[in-house]
Amino acid sequence: PVKYESYIFVPYIDGRMVIYSEHGLEKISETKTESEYLSSPVIENNLLYTISKDGILYCIDYLEDQVLWKKNLEDVFVASPLIVNDLIFIGSINKMIYAFSKENGEKVFDYSVGGMVSSSAVYHRKKVYFAVEDGCVYAFE
Repeated sequence: PVKYESYIFVPYIDGRMVIYSEHGLEKISETKTESEYLSSPVIENNLLYTISKDGILYCIDYLEDQVLWKKNLEDVFVASPLIVNDLIFIGSINKMIYAFSKENGEKVFDYSVGGMVSSSAVYHRKKVYFAVEDGCVYAFE
């Protein structure tokens, strides 16, 4: 789950994204997709970005309960995405690191690494860092 403003966002394995109030956990809304979630979403400017296990990247306007766009990335993901400026960064089980446009989900770049990427990236001092199961840490500016 993720807390944003006064809401708690909970992804469920059955494809539901449920929003609760932080006070009393009253259910506010629910968006249903056709995919399973294994990672937490990220939220910025009232837009929720999440990726399903089967590689579908979603941008959801949670105030309107509407999917704005979705992209089938044709890869397998278990880590949460990271937003830096206008890009969404995520690593895959199939040894790839990706950056996508926040505006429409189009791929900006991909990079092959030596192992699975099962943890989320972090941003520090203008670099995005990925820990990869090949024992290396990859940094991107």
